[in-house]
Amino acid sequence: MLDEGRLAQGLLTQGGRAEDERTTFAFRQLTGRRPTRPELSTLRRLEADLLAMSTRQSVRSDDPNAPAVPELAAYSLLCSTLLSYDAAVTIR
Repeated sequence: MLDEGRLAQGLLTQGGRAEDERTTFAFRQLTGRRPTRPELSTLRRLEADLLAMSTRQSVRSDDPNAPAVPELAAYSLLCSTLLSYDAAVTIR
């Protein structure tokens, strides 16, 4: 079973530093292909909106090595959205 939180943590640690790299990394992990331009454009807008909303929160983790909680929450929602996408590969 795939868990959005774990996917988001992996995305933040392995997906690159730039948001576009992270979005493309997540898409490739879940679909097995690179996003098309329209897909990437939509995902970039979603990612920007989620990050903007999450930065309004002031929650912090006790672990200094952990990603910021709002950023983790934003990428968890992005991963959740990608998991519901028809192109996402799932093995049952």
